[in-house]
Amino acid sequence: MSAGLLATRLDQKMIEQNCQISPASVPNDKLPIKSGITVSQELCGRYLVRYLLARDEGRFQRGSNERHWVTPTPYSSEDAIMHLALRRTKKERRSTLLLDPVFIPEILGPRWVEWGDGIEYILPHGFPARAVVWEIKL
Repeated sequence: MSAGLLATRLDQKMIEQNCQISPASVPNDKLPIKSGITVSQELCGRYLVRYLLARDEGRFQRGSNERHWVTPTPYSSEDAIMHLALRRTKKERRSTLLLDPVFIPEILGPRWVEWGDGIEYILPHGFPARAVVWEIKL
């Protein structure tokens, strides 16, 4: 078992103590809508992780109104591509944005990633600047 898969299974166990993870086949508009405070409780206070392409480094420090997909699971750059079914690009994802869900008003999920085996949440209206905890280079 890879470290990425082990991390995912540990997150699954933690989350499923508080709620159910929706199947990958559930469309966005059918996912549970939750407050960031509720998601923070599901994650036992952990942060959400947004993997960044090089062109996005520093771009979201002031927040974002765009839709974002995030995960509670920390992965290596290569594992993130596989477990989260991210598009392969010539530029690797070498940075992550850590977000505190407490400050995010609306979050959808959790759900299993389609064509991957990770867990995802969706931020349909993005996140405010105060949700940004840290941008970390991998």
